[in-house]
Amino acid sequence: MDQQIKSEAKLPIVELKSLDILWFQVGGTRCNLECSHCFISCSPHNDKFDFLDYETVAKSLEESKQHGVKEFYFTGGEPFLNRDIVAILSKTLEYGPATVLTNATVLKKEWLEELQTVLKNSCHPLEFRVSIDGPSP
Repeated sequence: MDQQIKSEAKLPIVELKSLDILWFQVGGTRCNLECSHCFISCSPHNDKFDFLDYETVAKSLEESKQHGVKEFYFTGGEPFLNRDIVAILSKTLEYGPATVLTNATVLKKEWLEELQTVLKNSCHPLEFRVSIDGPSP
């Protein structure tokens, strides 16, 4: 009888009224490092999840307005392995604050200069959270 009651019981439906933070795994599972403690096993050889492209992120950014998203996070793998990351971050700063989780080992001066220019014209901040996973290189 208990099985029958459980199967007939309806789960409540909770309407999504707002979404404060939106995460993008723009780096897929690709990373330039092979850390043994990586909880999603990212590495230079892991292609299980591909990079998110600019068009996909731009569409999601536009959709995020209707849900009230206030800030955006970018992770991977290593987000800066994604060839679209500077364009993605530039676009994101039109919508709200952006935070990138990165190991900061592949940053290029020209990317940082371009992002600095974008930031001068944006009312939203860009933050990098850099992982330092040990005392040795």
